[in-house]
Amino acid sequence: CAEEDEKVSAAFERIGDRCRVISEKEIDGICDIVIEAIDRPVEIVKGTKGSVNNHMSYGDCLIDPYVHTGEDITGVMFNSYVVGNERRTLFMNYGKEEETIEVRVTSADVPLIWDTLTGEVNEPMDLRQEQENSFFSMTLPCTHGIMVTARL
Repeated sequence: CAEEDEKVSAAFERIGDRCRVISEKEIDGICDIVIEAIDRPVEIVKGTKGSVNNHMSYGDCLIDPYVHTGEDITGVMFNSYVVGNERRTLFMNYGKEEETIEVRVTSADVPLIWDTLTGEVNEPMDLRQEQENSFFSMTLPCTHGIMVTARL
């Protein structure tokens, strides 16, 4: 998609002046540089971010990243995709304990919270808006996903 190509090009232009050869010991820092340069419409701003055993790759195997057998992936992760004029983000708690997180979601209006277990759809209870950004908290039961939809 041309729009996505433009966004990727712009992100690389922003990090271009910070590019340098790094040692193997510094490789984790490259992700921080790239993440900082990319405009993110969804972000966990408070609470658990990521998982305790997150892999950047799985070697020479094709593995569904959601199928984990025996490894501890405790934490909260999310994936977003766009359908029409709506961004859908699934927040998933992979842990054994309830997790409360605060998120920032870019949206043209009030985002909706969809409970994937009960099917309930609600507006955030503690919504705070700053321009096009909506901030609110969500409590995710263990091994439970919550979908947030935001109009573009």
